Amino acid sequence: KAIAMACLLAWLVKNPAIWEKRPAMFSVNLSATSLVDDRFLEFIGACLNKAKLPRGTIGFEVSDEVAQSSGDAFAKLATALQSYGCPLVLDDFTWNAASVELLRSRGVRMLKLHPLMTADVATDVIKRAQVAALVQLSRVLGLRNLADLAPGAPDASPRPWYGHRSNDPDGGEWQEIDLLGLA
Repeated sequence: KAIAMACLLAWLVKNPAIWEKRPAMFSVNLSATSLVDDRFLEFIGACLNKAKLPRGTIGFEVSDEVAQSSGDAFAKLATALQSYGCPLVLDDFTWNAASVELLRSRGVRMLKLHPLMTADVATDVIKRAQVAALVQLSRVLGLRNLADLAPGAPDASPRPWYGHRSNDPDGGEWQEIDLLGLA
């Protein structure tokens, strides 16, 4: 993760036209190993200070399962990322008391539901109610969720490391990036 993070930041610094014209957020998935390593948080801070990118340009994703299993490390990460101006996304979110409590963590800005939560929502009234409740809860807490995103226009000059693109209601652009394609 550290090498990919350094590569992404270096690429963004060398290519400011990508984020200066239309501010975008680039997201990095974090593993359980990186979450509990205090040196990784220091590394993130050092990289962001050196890169001097606008706040909110780099975000991080942590799966619900990893967040729950890491205990205090997730809370520490959320607080640190908030101080760096980095949005935190809870990925593969499920419906249980421990998961819902994670939504109160400082720095969490977006919720991505686990595919099992949304499977069969058209035919299963209970799943539909759960998804509707989570979407409403996320809105009450001021979080974004994938239900708020609309498909974005494809890039005029697609790069091989670009994935899916979405837009939020405020006009912000969310671009998936294949970090290995940048290296």
